Amino acid sequence: MYEKYHGKIPNELQVLHKCDVRNCINPEHLFLGTNTDNVADKMSKGRFYAGAIDIPRAAKIKQSDVLKIRTELKGMRNVDIAKIYNIHPCSVYMIKSGRTWKKVGGINTQ
Repeated sequence: MYEKYHGKIPNELQVLHKCDVRNCINPEHLFLGTNTDNVADKMSKGRFYAGAIDIPRAAKIKQSDVLKIRTELKGMRNVDIAKIYNIHPCSVYMIKSGRTWKKVGGINTQ
């Protein structure tokens, strides 16, 4: 879709999304960047999974925030929690589910 509206994509560049929706094809939401740009973009928006690493490398929140999200705020919508901490709602999901910040505790496994 990018090429249809904006032209050829140079070999060293990737198509990135302003809206952060991977399958979005709106040409106004697409822009070019390097792999480094893409990684920096997702890290700055909290859209990454650190895998086996217990604490995300570019964490915007503290362990005490994680525990609060998992206990006191667990009933709130992810989007509302994300606004409080200035992180992406997907990051809140990853925290609540225990996919990130594994050793902090407070994960409800039921």
